[in-house]
Amino acid sequence: MVALRPAAGDCQVGYKVGCTGPGVVQQFGMEGPIRGCLFEGEVREHRCTVMGDEFANLAIEGEMAAQIGANGTIAAVFPVIRLHHFVFRGVRKTLPEIVANNGLNGGFVLPNGDWLLSQDYVERRGELSVLINDRLVASGEL
Repeated sequence: MVALRPAAGDCQVGYKVGCTGPGVVQQFGMEGPIRGCLFEGEVREHRCTVMGDEFANLAIEGEMAAQIGANGTIAAVFPVIRLHHFVFRGVRKTLPEIVANNGLNGGFVLPNGDWLLSQDYVERRGELSVLINDRLVASGEL
């Protein structure tokens, strides 16, 4: 899949790292982390409209992302909304299936430009919140 997307004109723009939380072994039967590839065609802008029928069982997740600079250091840290094709075909959810499905990746929504241009990203504190149609669905500490 990763080789076919660029051949079809889509450009890889990054990676998704997942399955790093404390419940991974209980949920999937083995330890992570896993990696998936992110593509330009999956990038959504702040305040975009996301239609559920564009995905196979849409699931969303608020996460923090990192931009890696030219010298390999972290250039920026910012919140994103991850969009998932939340489909498991096996009887039990497994990490090999997640890897085969590119980390369930369906895309991501970037924050507004203030986050991406800010030099004080390390100093930001507060909560990361996910809203759907202006309704709070989840939040947690940054």
